[in-house]
Amino acid sequence: MPTYPKLVLLVDDGPNERILFEMAGKKAGVTYELRHAIDGVEAVDYLKGEGQYGDRAKYPFPDLVILDVNMPRMTGFEVLAWIRGHPDLRQLTVIMWTSSSHEEDVRRAYGLLANSYLVKPLSLVVLVDMVRMIDTYWLKLNLLPRVLTPDTLRAKP
Repeated sequence: MPTYPKLVLLVDDGPNERILFEMAGKKAGVTYELRHAIDGVEAVDYLKGEGQYGDRAKYPFPDLVILDVNMPRMTGFEVLAWIRGHPDLRQLTVIMWTSSSHEEDVRRAYGLLANSYLVKPLSLVVLVDMVRMIDTYWLKLNLLPRVLTPDTLRAKP
């Protein structure tokens, strides 16, 4: 099983959600490093290694992306479609993270090849359990391919 440090990119426009997710991770004792993007445009820049994210030593490529669905400028669905549209990124694990439990959103996410769809819990206790399960299943038990991003990603649409 790979032993390299794991990195999770949480993409959520809500500062409170980002803080709560990070707090839950600390309470759960997760082993991954957490990075944030405040919307879909910033997430794409991070994944492409562009702009402020150009230094991969400072901003390593994530092993797992957790995407909020409803965000300004670029929705989680649009980011997911962008990720799945790039052959170099198709194997990147993406979890949709949203307050919506609408069947049409669930279907759309899986239609765009999301790996999982989680509804944000209202309780911090439940969030801690959820974050612990994400760490345990997706980053410890489940074998993930190491997604390598060549410089050619920057030139792709």
